[in-house]
Amino acid sequence: MDNQGIVEKEESKKTSEELTEKDIFYIRRDAMIFREEYIKKSGNDKKIGSLLYRLQNALRINNVDMFMDALISAHAYAGKNISSLFAKALLNDENFQTLGHGFLLGLLGEDKSKNENKTDKKEGNE
Repeated sequence: MDNQGIVEKEESKKTSEELTEKDIFYIRRDAMIFREEYIKKSGNDKKIGSLLYRLQNALRINNVDMFMDALISAHAYAGKNISSLFAKALLNDENFQTLGHGFLLGLLGEDKSKNENKTDKKEGNE
């Protein structure tokens, strides 16, 4: 294989590892959906705090194994599939941090449009 073929192969490998804004949007959205299912299954919204703590701690110390263990356990408990995007998290530390934090943001927050609808309803009732 010539040098140009090797360079092209390495460049295509890099692009398949890179995350896009869509990836981050989807992981955040998946986390919001997962949050609802997890709380519905447990019947206790305080359990999500424990999960958030474990995931955040794993991200802070950059421990992929700890993060994935907590993620897999939580998804198994809720009976949900894990997003295939997490396969990209295993490729490098930057992807792990980006996807992990995107997932945490989704677990923490609600969809902005839902918040706006709640605000509109409150204002209409007053």
